[in-house]
Amino acid sequence: MCAFEKGNKINNKTELSKYFRSVIEQDRCGVVICNLEHEIIYMNPAAITRYAKWGGGELIGKNLLNCHNEESRKLIKKVLMWFEESREHNIIYTFRNEKENKDVYMVALRDEDGKLIGYYEKHEYRDVEKDELYNPVKTISDIYKKGYEMKERIVRLAALRLVNIKNVENGRIIMPNALHKRLAEKNAEVLGIYGQNGSGKTAVADTFYYLRKIMTGGHLEDDCAEYIDANFEQAEIEAEFIIYSGDIIYEAGYRIILHKADQGVEILQESLGFAKHSDGFRSNKTVFMDYRRSEKTTVFTPKKRF
Repeated sequence: MCAFEKGNKINNKTELSKYFRSVIEQDRCGVVICNLEHEIIYMNPAAITRYAKWGGGELIGKNLLNCHNEESRKLIKKVLMWFEESREHNIIYTFRNEKENKDVYMVALRDEDGKLIGYYEKHEYRDVEKDELYNPVKTISDIYKKGYEMKERIVRLAALRLVNIKNVENGRIIMPNALHKRLAEKNAEVLGIYGQNGSGKTAVADTFYYLRKIMTGGHLEDDCAEYIDANFEQAEIEAEFIIYSGDIIYEAGYRIILHKADQGVEILQESLGFAKHSDGFRSNKTVFMDYRRSEKTTVFTPKKRF
């Protein structure tokens, strides 16, 4: 048997709206609300993050139909007409996403009199919840104290540029996600590299080997100089990465110039920069570290970071 204490009923609609807003803000599924002109008037934090590559929060105020192809536009308008036919027409199943194991619905929004005022897209994931029952995580310190595992960081190559490496005077590889400006972490991209003899396949593979040694502080063998084109004294490697860390995505760029020395090679220049995607916005790309061998007074620039 349950006992209830008498509480104060909330009559103030403005007061109640704060509760409803909080429900939407904390939803882990993206919520995008549109008016009858298909103008996006609200996106919750999950939606801003999900649609970051299309502008995130900057989509608010824009027309949703511009984000869809012609066939999808017709279907959205058709559903809206169905909503307007009856107050009982309020939700319709529109899409099954097998990859994310979720169903998608279009839901009508009405005022107190039942008049249609807008709509939103509702996502329902069918995955089994993996979190433990009644085991809250409140702060970052709680995560460490309770032994929770932080979400694994995923690092993906976005592009690779070679200059004077073996027989490649100037070549660039762009990965499919980067080419199509996709920031999705789950898309598989490359299984292998193929091409004619002498097209640079081995140069790319060897570059990965040396690039990893340099970035992890390893020692470069003397024969590394043999990988610089015989007609040139120096070579350049530029790699771009996408780093997924929870809800934050980083675009990182690493550039290095190698020069032939009496024994092996020496690093003439090395730089690292990054841009950050968070809450639907992308920061400007910033140079985090720049090293030049010719600079005798300062080891690293910008000075404010060191």
